[in-house]
Amino acid sequence: MKKRLLSFVLAVLMIASLLPATALAADIADSGTCGAEGDGSNLTWTLDSEGVLTISGSGDMHGYDLPGAPWYGSRSRVKSAVIAEGVTSIGGCAFYDCRSLTSVTIPDSVTRIGSFAFDNCRSLTSVTIPNGVTSIGTAAFDYCTSLTSVTIPDSVTSIDWDAFYYCTSLTDVYYAGSEAQWKAISISSNGNDDLLTANIHYNYVSHTHSYKDVVTAPTCTEKGYTTHTCACGDSYRDSYVGALGHDYVGGVCTRCGAKASDPQPGTQPCDGGAQCPGRGFSDMPGPADWSHEGIDYAVSHGLFVGTSDTTFSPASAMTRAMLVSVLWRMEGEPAHTDRNPFTDVGREWYTDGVLWAAEHDIVAGIGDGRFDPDGDVTREQIAAILCRYTLWKGRSADARADLRVFPDARDVSGWAYDSLAWANAEDLISGCMIGSISHLKPLDNATRAQVAAILMRYQQSIGA
Repeated sequence: MKKRLLSFVLAVLMIASLLPATALAADIADSGTCGAEGDGSNLTWTLDSEGVLTISGSGDMHGYDLPGAPWYGSRSRVKSAVIAEGVTSIGGCAFYDCRSLTSVTIPDSVTRIGSFAFDNCRSLTSVTIPNGVTSIGTAAFDYCTSLTSVTIPDSVTSIDWDAFYYCTSLTDVYYAGSEAQWKAISISSNGNDDLLTANIHYNYVSHTHSYKDVVTAPTCTEKGYTTHTCACGDSYRDSYVGALGHDYVGGVCTRCGAKASDPQPGTQPCDGGAQCPGRGFSDMPGPADWSHEGIDYAVSHGLFVGTSDTTFSPASAMTRAMLVSVLWRMEGEPAHTDRNPFTDVGREWYTDGVLWAAEHDIVAGIGDGRFDPDGDVTREQIAAILCRYTLWKGRSADARADLRVFPDARDVSGWAYDSLAWANAEDLISGCMIGSISHLKPLDNATRAQVAAILMRYQQSIGA
């Protein structure tokens, strides 16, 4: 019996060896042309049943507008992309919104990466840009939120605006040239904070990474993840698992021992009397004022403290330092590394909050290594910070409102547009009535009372 079984296996192997390679390969699910020359046949593409998108031929790829390339309709099936030697450019919007794309192979023949080429590829963890590429287009890697490392050759001379916008996990840039060469690259300061504040490894020589994996389990309040670390120092995280949430029995969490939260203000109207959390402030707005409930919430939950023992200063502008300090307190004042990326942040009352927020890419500064802690925070800045905070917590920030309904939508900065659209969709930041018309006022400063109301809505609708 054993001899018959062995003979059968050998026969199968012999037959398989005689089959053409394509007979054993994954089935081709879709195909077409995508070249920029003539009828586009200078480049062809195939998408197989295993999610591998292969582009081959010679010359430039066609530059696409939204909704994107010919495989856009199958984008959810694209797991990896292999661009063959001979292709000389990656067209605009080529891989736009391919959210399942985890890896891409780019050959040395490519010299240009077009605008929005990998925009919203949220599963892409690392990219090696080959020698010969001279320019990285507008928003090329915009919203690649899982991108932790990028290798850039010394042939690159320009990186356009928003090229690495909202790459909130980006920690390491491996650059083949010297520090002086890096500083000579024309890098737009608009929307590239995540790139500019990452650790830059100069004179990097490429090698094949060999990663060791460490799994961090989720807790009640913190998401879990897997950390992959190479001996060279390259590291990235993926396989995120959401926080477990508390399991209260008798008012005490069975997992971590935390006590159940007090009932949220707002379940019973505040009359401004002895039980009012803000009663100690002489400038506390009355119970009928729109801001009263938010201030009650912020004070009772320990998010805000007064500007003095007897004043809250509800109409005063909220500073950037104040906002990140509030978020830090919302997280229970967690520990942080001592790495300080900002030249204007010393040992102050807000330092812990700023360094914690910077460590987790919740804030990225205003450029030139500055955070501007005393600067008044604008409505669009609040939206961007809260959006990054939400993504860091492992929660969705995909909702989008159509900001074009506001007459001042054009005033929204490009780097803040998606964040403000999310905040408006979540009813965190709504319009301001001017006469009978609602305006966004994205560049206006926010008051302490306004931010208290925003954070109350955030915790009540999105979660603490």
